[in-house]
Amino acid sequence: VLFWATTFVVFAGFVVPLIHANRFRTQIQTALEQALGRPVEIGEITLRLLPAPGFQLENVIVAEDPAFGTEHFAYMTAMTARLRLRTLWTGQVQLASLLLVEPSLNLVKNAAGRWNFEALLERGVGRGRRGDPQAYFPYIGIDDGRVNFKFGDQKSLFHVREVEAAISPPRDAGGRWWMRLGGQPARTDHVLSGMGRVRAQGSLVTGAQPAIQFEVGLEESAMSYLLRLARGTDYGVHGTLAARLRLSGELSRVRVEGTLEAGDVHRWDIHPGQESRLQAPFRGEWDVPGQKLALETTGAKALRARLRVESYLSRPQWNVTVELAE
Repeated sequence: VLFWATTFVVFAGFVVPLIHANRFRTQIQTALEQALGRPVEIGEITLRLLPAPGFQLENVIVAEDPAFGTEHFAYMTAMTARLRLRTLWTGQVQLASLLLVEPSLNLVKNAAGRWNFEALLERGVGRGRRGDPQAYFPYIGIDDGRVNFKFGDQKSLFHVREVEAAISPPRDAGGRWWMRLGGQPARTDHVLSGMGRVRAQGSLVTGAQPAIQFEVGLEESAMSYLLRLARGTDYGVHGTLAARLRLSGELSRVRVEGTLEAGDVHRWDIHPGQESRLQAPFRGEWDVPGQKLALETTGAKALRARLRVESYLSRPQWNVTVELAE
């Protein structure tokens, strides 16, 4: 056993790098285009056996559907494409998973009201329902990515940086995607290095009535950074804010329930006398396609707040009221 293990390691480490992986270029490109439903360009290709059989692809560009513009859908410095084991005996490249390394992704909503990733979700669901092994849709991972938002040709100043994600496509007729997501909200006209990360884990069901079930958390963040993120200015407010929430229901009427935790909230010219923390339960409703969010605190006597925001990714319109008990 030790002999064969040593032989395999030597083969993987010294022989495999000498194999010209470009001979597989056409098959790899075809497999990627069939999975993603878009033209794909690939740079250098390297064959890998460890930790699993696959290819390391450099400088990968995934083109955009013309219905959503001319800018690429995704560009990444590298992609790790792992193969399904059946590839070893069929000789046909079949993808088990894709890891996108430092990708820049453009999520676009066109004039018809459709997002450019909707077809990809439909593609994943359709392949999950078929028994054909050729129709297998790969798992997708993201390492240190950036997600941009566009409305037509207008790119939003809001984006998400340092994105990490693990996305598991449907494997049955239920059409349920499982996702683990994380990233740091940002905007192009401000440096928000003190922002905490948003983490989410849950599922998305697509179809005639798409719905989600997610647990979401916002790490403790400086109040000034949150205000700059939302409004472009901090209004001289200091302190910290964190949140935990649950999202559930159809995308047009997502129920929101959670808890805010604020600490040492004060004006810039007033030094807090002692450390203070406040927890406030809240609830509300989120219309994801319509970009409308309504929240209000519940059960917290020390704080009463209501928030209404529309078009938060394109042209934010805010309405906030806050009452603090003395």
